[in-house]
Amino acid sequence: MVRYIFTFIMLLLVFTIACTPLAEKQTSVGVLVSLSGPGAQLGEQLLNGALLAADLVNAREGLKGHTIQIVPEDSQNDPKLALSGFQKLVDVQNIHFILGAGSGAMLSVLPLVDQKNIVLFADASHPKITGTSELVFRHAIVADENAKIMVDLLKDTLVQSIAILTTDDEYGAAFQQALVYQLGVLKPAATITKEIYSNKDADFKTTIGKLLSQKPETVFLVGYGTSAGIVIKQLRELGFTGTLITDFGSVLTPGILTSAGEAAKGMYYSKFRDLSPDFANTYKAKFGKEPGNIAFLMYGDIELLAAAIKEVGDDPQKVASWIRSKTEFQGSYENMRITEKGDILPPIMMDVLK
Repeated sequence: MVRYIFTFIMLLLVFTIACTPLAEKQTSVGVLVSLSGPGAQLGEQLLNGALLAADLVNAREGLKGHTIQIVPEDSQNDPKLALSGFQKLVDVQNIHFILGAGSGAMLSVLPLVDQKNIVLFADASHPKITGTSELVFRHAIVADENAKIMVDLLKDTLVQSIAILTTDDEYGAAFQQALVYQLGVLKPAATITKEIYSNKDADFKTTIGKLLSQKPETVFLVGYGTSAGIVIKQLRELGFTGTLITDFGSVLTPGILTSAGEAAKGMYYSKFRDLSPDFANTYKAKFGKEPGNIAFLMYGDIELLAAAIKEVGDDPQKVASWIRSKTEFQGSYENMRITEKGDILPPIMMDVLK
């Protein structure tokens, strides 16, 4: 009798397991961005773009039994903190797909990508981000390309005295080098003054005074966060009336325009070309705010990554190979062109703040 009861229980257990749907497998994607400090507004936009894409991918069809989970980690755009955050995502959370931003932050984690077998989307401007690992991709503006577009504004001018003011980090250093090179090509006889500043400060009058003592006709400013707005304001307060040209980081965060006030009007800035208004509407419906000009980057990263995982599974090597086999990928809001180096370069343009 006991034997029959045991047999019945085992059959019932097998039947129950067979009839229970298999739990979906979760594929975690780390997002390593600045969520506090000067670059927090940029980091928030990027993270929200990734969250929005994950929600829509999961709602549509998932990844053949997989769902995407976004795991954020704050880098504060600091190389040491970024490295620590990267190791936490990989060694503690066991994550093999990471989206990140910030030149210094991304350069600090690059040496671990192949060692840890991680697919990394390093959405940063430094030229050395891509080209060293088959596992690394970049969906962003490259400093060299951005600098050329900025400098081209001077093509038909007689400007001969130029100043470059950049942040004292890898991002600023890459842009300074690129600007100097492009100015050397376009304006070889020009006098160039270079200064750097810390985006953690709030008063830049001493640095600006040194820069303006050379009487520049044009100032190139590279920066981000509220500090860049203060620099713009103090440039005008100290008497600079010439042409001000900034990179895309200077207007991506509302804090810049708030701190600069009226002084920002009339300055030239680079930006991504406007994408579909549907993206802005979808973003605003979820987060209650505008996406800015950068959130679409990690939205596209997630869509591309999801398509690769759906096709070849979640092995990092296979995912990277699948992406590199493509020359373009049509996302919901962007036709992403993929270069041999793994760069996905959205088109950019110059605009003037009115």
